[in-house]
Amino acid sequence: MTTSLSRTALACLLPLLFTACGDSKPGAPGMPEPARVAFSADLPPAIAQATLVFNSQCNMETLNDAPWGNETLTLPKGAPFKVAGWGVVDVAKSVQADTVYVRLHSADGRVYVANAARTQRADVAQYFNNPFYEASGYEVNGDVTALPAGEYAATLLMTHPGGVTLCDSGRRVTLQ
Repeated sequence: MTTSLSRTALACLLPLLFTACGDSKPGAPGMPEPARVAFSADLPPAIAQATLVFNSQCNMETLNDAPWGNETLTLPKGAPFKVAGWGVVDVAKSVQADTVYVRLHSADGRVYVANAARTQRADVAQYFNNPFYEASGYEVNGDVTALPAGEYAATLLMTHPGGVTLCDSGRRVTLQ
């Protein structure tokens, strides 16, 4: 009887142990922030040698967890550069990005990139009423401390079998 009671108790308690495991996000209370990814001037070969195709099917929604619109935001030296949003290469042809990079482009032509982690975006799929958008999310916890001070355009680079697509949603940042 004790053995079957223990098995029964375990069977009831085990699902409770895993409740909300899939809901935890890095940076949520009790979860560590993901490591910061340094922006680099060394472009991956797939990007450095590519002819860019332009597209506007993206959005940079937040900077450091705050909404980011078309205003130029200023970051003090050493501040994190945590960006999240969504982007797709071509909805009509069902082309998702293989890899997403956040790109910072200075007024004098310097370019820096950081590889973004992919995230699921059920909210974007629901908004567009298209399940294709569910895999469109990205986020990067960037380190911009080595970058020169100045104003930068923040854009996305998305690699895919057809090349590299650049998407500009009008975001600008000034690094001090």
